[in-house]
Amino acid sequence: MAEDCSVKTENAAFGYRTAGVLIKNGKILLQLERNGDEYAVPGGHVKLGERSDDALKREFFEETGSEISCDRLAFVEESFFEYGNRMNHVLCLYYFVSTSTDIPHLSCQKDNENIVFEWFDIEKLPAITVYPTCLYEKLTDIKPYPEHFIS
Repeated sequence: MAEDCSVKTENAAFGYRTAGVLIKNGKILLQLERNGDEYAVPGGHVKLGERSDDALKREFFEETGSEISCDRLAFVEESFFEYGNRMNHVLCLYYFVSTSTDIPHLSCQKDNENIVFEWFDIEKLPAITVYPTCLYEKLTDIKPYPEHFIS
């Protein structure tokens, strides 16, 4: 199996990820650690030699059992943050996605029972901690082209 597109050194790490923005009936699917309070858009690492949209389809299926379609590239995020003793640099491609499968509210991730999925009202996003932190702003002013931002 191919390795994740990531590089780690003693002081720094780089990762290449993809994530899916799934919206139905004014709600967005988010994931969080069980008993946690920080939400994120579902997704995962892209593997070496793998297309980002194929990686997202694989990740969604692994995590939810649902097949998705990648409708279009929505955002490109470059994030920089410290974690542990490393400076991290992550490149993440966010796609608008769709599925004909129902994903239950508060369902467990198939490969990690500590991660749960929750449908969250988009209008209530400002009241929670969600990554990317500009998600509400981006979803209330969707551009017809992919946006790039740095966090």
